[in-house]
Amino acid sequence: MTLPTIVLCTDVDDYVRICGFGSPFVPVLCRDSWARAMVTGWTGRLGLSTIDGSADCPGSADESDVGGRLWTNVADLQVVRLEDDASAKVMAQAFVRMRSAVSHSFPSWESAAKHQSEKESTTHTVVIGIDRRPTMRDLALFDDPVGFVVMDTIELASFLLAKTVVYSEMPEGRDLCFAPIQKGKVLGDAGGLTVLPGDSQELQQWRSVVEGDESVVSIVGHASEDYLRLSSNELVCGRRTVRPPEISGKRLPTCMVDGGCVLPGLRQTGPQDVPGRVFFANACLTLKVDGGVFDGGDSYTVSQRFLEANAAAFVASPMLKDGRIEENLVFHGLMGSGMSVGQATGEINRLLPHWGFEVGKALVLGDPSMTTGERLPEEEEQPFKKGLQFGVMDEAPEVPDDECCLDGPQSRAVVGFVRGGMIPHGRAALVDRAIDTEAAGPLRIVSRSQTPEAALVRVRQVLDEYDRLALLGVKVDEGRNLLTDLRKNFPNAVRRASVSRCGAPIDPALQRVLDRLREATKTVDPGIVAKLQRETVKSEYHFVEAYRDAYRMTGMHRLDDGCPNCGSDAVRYEFVSFGDDRAHRWMVSCVICGAVQDGVPGFVMSSIEGLETNSEDKTVQGEVVFQSEAPEEVSLAIGGAVTHGKRHGASVTVSQEQVVLSPGGHARVPVEVRVPQPADKHCMFLRMYCVSEGKIGFSGREFFI
Repeated sequence: MTLPTIVLCTDVDDYVRICGFGSPFVPVLCRDSWARAMVTGWTGRLGLSTIDGSADCPGSADESDVGGRLWTNVADLQVVRLEDDASAKVMAQAFVRMRSAVSHSFPSWESAAKHQSEKESTTHTVVIGIDRRPTMRDLALFDDPVGFVVMDTIELASFLLAKTVVYSEMPEGRDLCFAPIQKGKVLGDAGGLTVLPGDSQELQQWRSVVEGDESVVSIVGHASEDYLRLSSNELVCGRRTVRPPEISGKRLPTCMVDGGCVLPGLRQTGPQDVPGRVFFANACLTLKVDGGVFDGGDSYTVSQRFLEANAAAFVASPMLKDGRIEENLVFHGLMGSGMSVGQATGEINRLLPHWGFEVGKALVLGDPSMTTGERLPEEEEQPFKKGLQFGVMDEAPEVPDDECCLDGPQSRAVVGFVRGGMIPHGRAALVDRAIDTEAAGPLRIVSRSQTPEAALVRVRQVLDEYDRLALLGVKVDEGRNLLTDLRKNFPNAVRRASVSRCGAPIDPALQRVLDRLREATKTVDPGIVAKLQRETVKSEYHFVEAYRDAYRMTGMHRLDDGCPNCGSDAVRYEFVSFGDDRAHRWMVSCVICGAVQDGVPGFVMSSIEGLETNSEDKTVQGEVVFQSEAPEEVSLAIGGAVTHGKRHGASVTVSQEQVVLSPGGHARVPVEVRVPQPADKHCMFLRMYCVSEGKIGFSGREFFI
């Protein structure tokens, strides 16, 4: 490959003319010493040669006589500018000659945006503003794929274009991701992407990792308009500019206190030390084009510092960020697959709100048609590049993304999946470190058995249900410490659940919470049944009467079939708690039998059948019938006791103390009441209780012996 020659131009007409010379000449306008120093610093880092435009370049020759290969751009690119921006007109001519662009001028940014919206979605748009720069509000008018060349001098704009042309001729390099807020000590290496997590030694000594020809460099960390934290002890300073900074008002930049650095203990690094043809910042407030939040134009804006150094494109958001590495992995992977900067940014903006992270507001400063990798061939089954593995098997194409997860290796190396029309093969896995695909087996998108949100709702509902037992006059004794621990750690479970938002399986930490909840219910529910049994025997406990003071009636209706026990007139009441409008119960009361059923809506309905007396062995035999009204499987702890039976030594035995009901399912459980010391025709009352995850169901029936 013949390296380009950088032509340092001091005349605008010469600059525009040399833009049409083609390879190997790449002109840059350098009318001031700071611009020449900026450009030669970059060429020195890349080992490029420079010549003077007025003396060494064949400037007297016609463009047709130079004989060079014209610079070309395979993407469909248009340039838009305002009609009265003379500097932007010069740069538009340069883009036409060096990037095969089509140029348009408009009286306003609104009309330019309207024109862009009418073009094909594959058309990349460069918005150029130099003498008449757009504001952040103007930038929001345009749709992806779009890039903005918004500079205060034509020198900076020509430098950005030159870097774009040069980088388009260079072979693809490795990628690098600074991840100071990502936990971990182990260096990540995923298909040409090196990830430096926050606790790694390599992050503190990142210069030893840099090769110098990196294609895309990104960061997921903390930042502001005027600085960017590379690690816990180092930052990129927005004050290190190629020109003397200006402060036009009384307000200092946010990174300054009394003229000094707000973080004086950190090492300050200039952006020229950070490699990367494209820089992607997943950090707060790192892109501004109209002054940011302080006076002095964009003199201190850190995005401009990177464009003055190595980057030909800077991609970031002017908004607050969630700081999730999945965003970085997608960008690296899509750029590695051959997408343009504008296309990859468009995918990021589509995914962020879809994942529930934040509004998609990433913007491109630079040419959106720029690419850094070769387009992946469609015939490859499992291509793996820079954080993404393509060709994932999709076994749930009709299921929404948030109801799917990635089934495959259980390692934390794979953190989710994406689907998209522009993604090669239509879907890809997010990989933050190398995986052995042969050992791991195929990666498959499958329907979730349970979403993280549903898992959290279930945990909270169960804990709340146990808390509501106090409204029923029931105190949890056995296993209460288990519930207290789960309640205390619930906020941690919520935070861990967010790990699964990008389609990863349920996080192991959240799964452990679900497992602990399941084990806790195995202890607590039988304990509640035992508590109800003891209260029934000790004080002729009437469960329904115990909770009525905490509830008010909201409705009633008579049962068409009457009492399930005797067929007499019966009424079903609906109740809601005074203190918790989510706490509902229902009860069936008979004019003869009293309260015969009680429960929670959408839980389990039970009834007692039979109760045939055997006078010889002094027992009563019957069945408890359970009918599930729950949408999910229910595991019931079962037990019973006899009111007015203490004096007779009455006891209750069930054939099963645990019953599992499928949704809508039913079960019949034999029950035996033994009365060793019966009295003549003494009426007693069998009370049966079923408990699942703090929900209590009740059924009762009179019997004689």
